[in-house]
Amino acid sequence: EPGVDAGGLEREWFTLAAQELFDPEVGLFHVVGPLNALDINPGSGLLNDLDKEYFRFAGRLLAKALMEHQTLPARLAPYLYKHLIGAPMGLVDVEALDEQLHRSLEWLLANDGADALALSFSVTEDAPLGGSAGVSELVPGGERKDVTDENKAEFVDLRVRHRLCDSIAPQLWHLKYGFHEVIPPFMVSVFDASELELLMCGLPVLDVDDWKRHTEYGGEFEASGENHRVIGYFWAVLDVLSHAERFKLLQFATGTARVPARGFKSLQSNDGNYRKFNITSVRSRNNLYPRAHTCFNKIDLPLYKDKAQCEMYIRAVLSHPVTGFTMD
Repeated sequence: EPGVDAGGLEREWFTLAAQELFDPEVGLFHVVGPLNALDINPGSGLLNDLDKEYFRFAGRLLAKALMEHQTLPARLAPYLYKHLIGAPMGLVDVEALDEQLHRSLEWLLANDGADALALSFSVTEDAPLGGSAGVSELVPGGERKDVTDENKAEFVDLRVRHRLCDSIAPQLWHLKYGFHEVIPPFMVSVFDASELELLMCGLPVLDVDDWKRHTEYGGEFEASGENHRVIGYFWAVLDVLSHAERFKLLQFATGTARVPARGFKSLQSNDGNYRKFNITSVRSRNNLYPRAHTCFNKIDLPLYKDKAQCEMYIRAVLSHPVTGFTMD
């Protein structure tokens, strides 16, 4: 990559590593539930012989990013953050993974007649890679133990534990082991799961008004700021970009596609200090592409003649992989 690392390339490295490692196509994680969050794939070992080593590396990557104040484009299922901090879990955590299972277990607890449902203390697992479905017993001899109104609470507890722990036990152990190799458990126990998710993933939405409020201007833009015509073009283009395109532009300019937990006022530079996003003017007849300095959260913007020209070159940048493209 054409750049000297003063912080921006480090942010980009974390982003690229997470995108590759947590990609569902790799088979370690898969997308689940109404939140489209990443959960551990129970069948990861069938897709990758080195899955345990990769889960350990994933844990180390998550922890190292947290230590370095780097946000990652990998939003895990909420219960996994609870595992990392050692928080208790229960039926409520199943809802973000499997709404149908959550509704069924809640109904079972709230209504009589469990004896008539022909349920046993066992779980039929999904068939991996087109193979045969398997059965996991929740207790020894579980296939022969019927669920009744008297023991249904025990069944629900065991079913929840199976979904959140037992069905992914080897992968989960390596993920947690790798994470706690870097950050001891007591150091993250001060957070709740939502706080940890926010610190590790940043804000889930990009607020353009917040971005604008915490932007500084240089060159010919410094005197008039937002009132300069080219700056007006830039923000007008952001208004028409899609949600995904805005995050891509943020990655182009800063090296990360995530907004810090406290918003744009918390963007950091290479030295670890807060540094606002900066747009500086450049005069160029031969190259009208924006140029990013990711170490300093800075973008050089040519003096476009109109909004259409500004939009054309910004979209041209976004049409390419934004890593290493007109970046320093």
